[in-house]
Amino acid sequence: MKGAIIGIFAAAVMAIACTAGVNQVEKSNTEVVVHYNGKEVSRKNTKYIGENELKYLLNRGKETIVIFGADWCSSCRLARKAIKQSNLKIGVHWINIDEIWVQKLAKAMGINQVPLMFHVGSDDLTVAVRAGPAAIVSYLVVRY
Repeated sequence: MKGAIIGIFAAAVMAIACTAGVNQVEKSNTEVVVHYNGKEVSRKNTKYIGENELKYLLNRGKETIVIFGADWCSSCRLARKAIKQSNLKIGVHWINIDEIWVQKLAKAMGINQVPLMFHVGSDDLTVAVRAGPAAIVSYLVVRY
């Protein structure tokens, strides 16, 4: 009898444990960037834009703000937080210095620090370059 009660109790615990997460949807903060044959084919749940989106932004004939940054950079995190709180009237686009295509771009442009902001005008000319969170945030808040 004692064995039957323990068996029923164990079965009930297993049933509860197995069904506890069935209807729950967990939100993941995992960033996924998929490359196939050397080209980016998918970018999900990331706070950085990809090469194709950067090309699109720079070729649309509108002002564009691009910031080189990285997750490991405390100054970048500070700048991102301050920009988000500022509710600017222009979009700010971040590119991840840890991605190979960004590293190649940074090398070609002589960039050796983050965060570094480029403000590109609608005429595709550089309007301003700012380095460091204070200079970047001050520039954006005063201007937008």
